[in-house]
Amino acid sequence: MTNITPLNTYDEVPYQSYPYAQSQPENLKTLGILFGMNPPAIETSRVLELGCAEGGNLIPHAVRYPKAHFVGVDLSKVQIDSGQAHIKALGLKNVELKHCSITDIDESFGKFDYIICHGVISWVPEFVREKILEVSSKNLTENGVAYISYNTLPGWNMIRTIRDMMLYHSKNFSNPQDKIAQSRLLLNFVKESLEGQETPYANILRHESQLLSNQSDHYLRHDHLEEENKQYYFSEFMEQAQKYGLQYLSDCSLSSMYLGNMPKTVAEKLQNLNDIVRTEQYMDFITNRRFRSTLLCHNNVRLSRSLSNEDIKKFAMTLSISPEQKLEDVDLSTNDSLKFFFNNNKDSNIGASSPALKAIMYSFAENVSNPLSFDEVVSKANEKLKGKMKDEVEKDLINNAMNLVIKGYINISLESGKKDKVDVKKPKLSELAIYQATKTNHNWVTNQFHAPIAINVFDKFAIGYMNGKNNRDQIIDLLLKDVKEGKITLNKDNKKIEDEESIKKELEGFYDNLVERFSNQAMFL
Repeated sequence: MTNITPLNTYDEVPYQSYPYAQSQPENLKTLGILFGMNPPAIETSRVLELGCAEGGNLIPHAVRYPKAHFVGVDLSKVQIDSGQAHIKALGLKNVELKHCSITDIDESFGKFDYIICHGVISWVPEFVREKILEVSSKNLTENGVAYISYNTLPGWNMIRTIRDMMLYHSKNFSNPQDKIAQSRLLLNFVKESLEGQETPYANILRHESQLLSNQSDHYLRHDHLEEENKQYYFSEFMEQAQKYGLQYLSDCSLSSMYLGNMPKTVAEKLQNLNDIVRTEQYMDFITNRRFRSTLLCHNNVRLSRSLSNEDIKKFAMTLSISPEQKLEDVDLSTNDSLKFFFNNNKDSNIGASSPALKAIMYSFAENVSNPLSFDEVVSKANEKLKGKMKDEVEKDLINNAMNLVIKGYINISLESGKKDKVDVKKPKLSELAIYQATKTNHNWVTNQFHAPIAINVFDKFAIGYMNGKNNRDQIIDLLLKDVKEGKITLNKDNKKIEDEESIKKELEGFYDNLVERFSNQAMFL
């Protein structure tokens, strides 16, 4: 995220630059296809990011798509210089970061198939906000997609109260770190003042104060202490976008778009509006929404809001569920009902009783981080049913999958995963992940889904050896060498482990755990 202010606060306190999965071109293309568009091929696309910081969200795409071209702009020279150093170290030729203002963008930059603006438009002056929408129109190709995220009303009303408190309390301090320190003192004061109070206002204020207390300094500085912080009603944002010839394509959260996810009486009243912007504005009022990630396209692009169950065949799918019983402990041939817990939450489950649907669910549970195409789901589920129920599996998948997409359970994408092809005997990570772990001070690396995966000190050393050339024993021996040289210290029960046999045993356990964790997090190539 970046901002444009006279003091250039993003040089003073650089904002950490992460990958944001929802903003990746692959996701924008997926949602475009879902609603009837024909967005450009990502492999050869041109992508522009407004407010790119040091390229944490852009550089991974350049690594993944070597034939595409990526351009990022940011006003912070500190961030751009850092990003350019990463680009040089990775030897990338298809990405450029420009130290300039968003307002400097003109026709000379050319057209882009995908334009990304994450966490910027709410934190810049009005003339820059207008320029962002102008660029999203004038510099967007005919079938391109623009992504813009922003703070949303009415949900931001309560957060704005806390922001006003922080600004008031820190206004007499000019040093950024002093402002941050004073804001943290204010948050503690608020929490202490509310002790014992159980009014709705006190509970909300306490909750928000606690959330902010746990945030990093750069988050407080740039999300809450910036001079500019514009919050939009969705209808207001779309009114501005429409002035530049842009129309609403989709929200990155599909489940937030559909009336079927609202209470029945609400859905009945809103379904007659026949205006998607007005409908979603009313839904925002009801859900008290505070943040949106909106996709836009040119207003002459024909869209289709009528989704068919058959549409699921176009996409690969993931469903983060865990079964209440292990597969080997159940008889799939019966119609006994089984529960599958969503995101390991016992209070959120999907029920299945037919043999075919249960087999489908077990197939998803075995591939939580591995997108499966329609045919792959059918094949894996039918195999669990001894190859005798392919037609039933296809029918159950068609009848249920799109509904689960709309409800926010199934995630869709355009590419199948590679879990079945991964060689964990000689694990291989991306060049980018190895670079991030060994050459930066990040405590995260980027996975195959363009998401940040947290890592610790031990992970950093192991990742450096996961280049596809070393097997388990070789990697453990290399880690053992690091321990002997004092680069890694192993402790157990607050005591340093000294003997080699015990050290090796600990490293073996650590390695096996890491491989399982990274396999589940879509880290391996």
